[in-house]
Amino acid sequence: MTADLILAGDWATTKQNYLINLSGENLLVNFEGSIKYKNSKQIRKAGPIISNSNLPEFKNVILHLANNHFTDLGFRNALDNISMFKKKRIKHVGFGKSLSDSRKELILNIKNKKIAIIGCCEPQFGVSNINRGGVAEVGPWIIDKIIKLKKQCDYIIVSIHGGLETSPWPMPETRDLYRSWINAGASIVQGHHSHIPQAWEKYNKGYIFYGLGNFCVDPENWKDHKNNLWSIGIELFFKKKLVVKVKNYEIKKNNKFVSVTPAKNNQRYKKYFNIVNSNFKNEKNLENIWNELSLQLFNFFGKKYMQWTLSPIKIQAKNIVKTLLKWKIKPNYIYYYHMLSLDSHRIMLKNATSILCGEKSFRSKKKIKKLIKNYCYF
Repeated sequence: MTADLILAGDWATTKQNYLINLSGENLLVNFEGSIKYKNSKQIRKAGPIISNSNLPEFKNVILHLANNHFTDLGFRNALDNISMFKKKRIKHVGFGKSLSDSRKELILNIKNKKIAIIGCCEPQFGVSNINRGGVAEVGPWIIDKIIKLKKQCDYIIVSIHGGLETSPWPMPETRDLYRSWINAGASIVQGHHSHIPQAWEKYNKGYIFYGLGNFCVDPENWKDHKNNLWSIGIELFFKKKLVVKVKNYEIKKNNKFVSVTPAKNNQRYKKYFNIVNSNFKNEKNLENIWNELSLQLFNFFGKKYMQWTLSPIKIQAKNIVKTLLKWKIKPNYIYYYHMLSLDSHRIMLKNATSILCGEKSFRSKKKIKKLIKNYCYF
């Protein structure tokens, strides 16, 4: 059966041939990085610089551009991509020449139904503001937009690039935010950025997919975890009522191309989601997972990026030596911004330090540590 619209995860390709072996009329995918043009110039940022080498080849492609990599090669290069999309008649959402332009919804007309798509991402490098264009940052404006569009459209999809990476469980704060969009009138929340499939739920009158995983990437660059090379696909059918089918897609590579195909044996994925979703639905387990994970992430990279690895006495001694030698002390503002702007990083710092200072009580449990060891990676 041919889907009217497929919601997919992250598209990040290298110079190879790619084949999407799926049956659908329209495909909405997160385009993780722009196509590189000659006059591109990398921006200053923390984290990797990512570009795409290929566009998805599908009947009708819709690109979600609000992510932390679309402007990696500069605003001018992003605009060159927009010009190319227009020439190829490729629809897109989540980027604009101004703040208001970046927040503009995309309206699709499918089988006499009006579907609105809102594109946004957690605050990071390249977001639009009152003085410049860029990608659309998540904010209170989304609920206002949903309420407005609800009067005009049959269905509303919020496509969001954010949340925890490489964890199948979202933060409790992410869950509450996404649920608020469903409560406001959204039909589906399509999450991406996790790079592995995350929990999903039918909530109120809608569906929330917290992270779909990698839809199409070069397998050579994603060997570090077994769950990097498959994803959730949401196949939508616009009949009298909306029909939602949850599928599993696999990324395979041979000598000729990298392909995305429906999974043939779904038992592995069924077992995966039995564990992931059952722990997600258990309020106490989800809180314990987040507490343990935030402490591990804090020790792994959080305190290092915030330059909190030295004791107060060592910091003072270091500053005295620098002052005597007339060295300039340069705070690493790029990493500070990286850690404090991105919601998942900032909330991790808050949660971990609240536990460490005794404001929040938490005792590690072997069962939770085992879950994180088996299902998360960093």
